[in-house]
Amino acid sequence: MAMVVAAYQLKFRYILFISAIFMGIEELFLHWDIYTHHWWKTIYTGVLMTIGFSISKIWYVWLTERYMTFVHYATFFLGMLAITSTIMFMLLAYFHNNWFYTGWFASATHDSVNATMIYVCIVTILLVWSVAKEFFVGAGMIIAGLRIVDILLIHYGILLVSITTSLVLFTLLQAGAFILSVMLQNFIMKNCYGTSKKDVAFPAKNY
Repeated sequence: MAMVVAAYQLKFRYILFISAIFMGIEELFLHWDIYTHHWWKTIYTGVLMTIGFSISKIWYVWLTERYMTFVHYATFFLGMLAITSTIMFMLLAYFHNNWFYTGWFASATHDSVNATMIYVCIVTILLVWSVAKEFFVGAGMIIAGLRIVDILLIHYGILLVSITTSLVLFTLLQAGAFILSVMLQNFIMKNCYGTSKKDVAFPAKNY
């Protein structure tokens, strides 16, 4: 919905209407007892969605203005974060082949989910950095380095893997994520700036 709001530059009244719909869905789920609030309130959903949708409108304009490199790389990072986190959580949810134990939370699930998200953020930052700097050899070094980190985490009991091929699977998935990051970088540049050349999209004074 944020993409729809941004692409069509919907007016504020429509943003309020869409946010109200999501609030209604949330209240319906609460009524059906398929969703539970602990400290959250439905009004928080409406307020934050209204703010988020408004930011998406502004962000879209910024992204197509060419002059804000921060917006480009923030978009690049967030796009890759969505991809890499989805991959990791699919592995966790469907294959149960990796689990983190940090002791930060009483709930083992919360513990693993939060640690996984930190892990994914670090991986994404490193991959995005290697693509942004066109340091493609470095991407291979980063992926190899991550396997060393994984082995250390396993040794200290922080990371549990259920199958012996998990580290190989991680390597293949991160290599795939790197390829996707290159494709995403090129997609953003071509569709927002009309060029695949880095020095044209980002003049030296802005880069």
